[in-house]
Amino acid sequence: MLDRIDELKNFKDKVGHVQLRIGESSIFLSDIIDENTCICNQVHFVIETSSIKELKMVFQKLSLNGTILHEIKELFWCQLSGFVKDQYGVSWSQYHGPK
Repeated sequence: MLDRIDELKNFKDKVGHVQLRIGESSIFLSDIIDENTCICNQVHFVIETSSIKELKMVFQKLSLNGTILHEIKELFWCQLSGFVKDQYGVSWSQYHGPK
């Protein structure tokens, strides 16, 4: 491992491990540091919330230092929905309940 220290310095701004807790579930994420791995240019997550209060809380937290792409509003297929790009460039759709 010590022989790779200089190589690993190139990854000082990368995320090694993140655990996102959503209710009782966890999503684990990390940046890819293996140059031989195919890197996707975007990830998009969709979150179904259990309440309008939860939707507004998730939307507010994800949009902090990010970009609101669509404000929370009623859509033909759900009670409320919002769409943000977080501070890391990941897009998130949130929605609550069917109409």
